[in-house]
Amino acid sequence: MAADLPKICRDIAENLLYDLNQPLAAAARDELDKESREANTRLTSYPEWKKALDLLIKEVGIVHDRVRGYVAPDKLKPDGVLSLSLVQMKALANFGAPDNETGRKHVKSSRAQLFLNNFHKGYAPMLMEVVHESTLKSAATKLTAFWQKHAELMAEIGKDNKYFAHKQFLEGMNQLATEPHHAAQIGSGFAKPEHYVVDPEKLSLAMSGTNSCTSAVSQLGTVFFNMSRTASGLNHYSYENRTKAMQQEYFRDVKPAMEELKTASAKLEELRAAQAASAQYRVYT
Repeated sequence: MAADLPKICRDIAENLLYDLNQPLAAAARDELDKESREANTRLTSYPEWKKALDLLIKEVGIVHDRVRGYVAPDKLKPDGVLSLSLVQMKALANFGAPDNETGRKHVKSSRAQLFLNNFHKGYAPMLMEVVHESTLKSAATKLTAFWQKHAELMAEIGKDNKYFAHKQFLEGMNQLATEPHHAAQIGSGFAKPEHYVVDPEKLSLAMSGTNSCTSAVSQLGTVFFNMSRTASGLNHYSYENRTKAMQQEYFRDVKPAMEELKTASAKLEELRAAQAASAQYRVYT
């Protein structure tokens, strides 16, 4: 199921306004700042984390008032969360991880440790939900453009029984489409390439190994090379050259986005598991 980004952004903004006004926050941030400026400090990712946090505070409409503390004079602006880059969101999510070698692991202040622990548990899962959603949409967009560009070639190959070994892959790729049984079917009933649009949710499930498209997605790194070998054995030199070119294009234009999605998915699952374990621990204690 797609993440509810408006709710996530609203929760981040509202929680941040509340947390910044807690007595622990100011002292902990001061101590973090002090430790980061010590000689031979190991908190090398602190400047990036602080810069991202300051930007997040600003973008969601929070300002510091000497008398009232942190306030949102023009109401909170949850959409401001999306103004941060993915790099900045990852910096915010990662600094407070207990095993971060350039962050929390080497923080000496107990107050700062407690603040980072709470910050990590509270914000890292939500931030990574936003990161995951963005990388998912990016990967789906790139895969869509790639497949639309080569759909007619794939349709030709799909209709040739000599390439039967690749039929399942083509069917799996077709199932990734938003409307797989519409005119976008590859190999049968094929109409126009622009009818094929990768469904982000189906791609997410395929990456996690929980739907019928998983096999096709897992083959993307090798299938075009295998197609070119089949074509070579059949003396179909046009198919051979074009599928080799597809392989190179996939690795250049699509695979980086797929790898980024894979990394974001793994990190999100890790955070969700930690969150669930923490909730279960609270229940039993």
